[in-house]
Amino acid sequence: TESCISSISSIVESYYRLTKNVDPYQIADLLIFLWHIRLLAEAQNNTDLLTKIDAKLTKPTAVPEDKWNEVLIALEKRKDQLNRELRKDRRYDLNDDATSLLKQLLNRNREKD
Repeated sequence: TESCISSISSIVESYYRLTKNVDPYQIADLLIFLWHIRLLAEAQNNTDLLTKIDAKLTKPTAVPEDKWNEVLIALEKRKDQLNRELRKDRRYDLNDDATSLLKQLLNRNREKD
């Protein structure tokens, strides 16, 4: 999990360095995967992992403040979309995507409690 967190952060950093016209939604689309992991870590009360993820969700030094604010706005929209998807009641959710997997893992975690 930690290598995944590090890899996502590295991709975000590389994207900022290599792209002239940064699209905030493309960055948010990458960061939302960190948020997926964060939600699961939160559900499992894994404070060490939460701390590591939160550290990766901070503004990279190469990113101007105004551009980072745009990314944060886009990320909040992606979080809202994710929350809506997670609340949908699909008993036979056969989607093979990150959101469906997260939903299954969160449900399993709730069943343990």
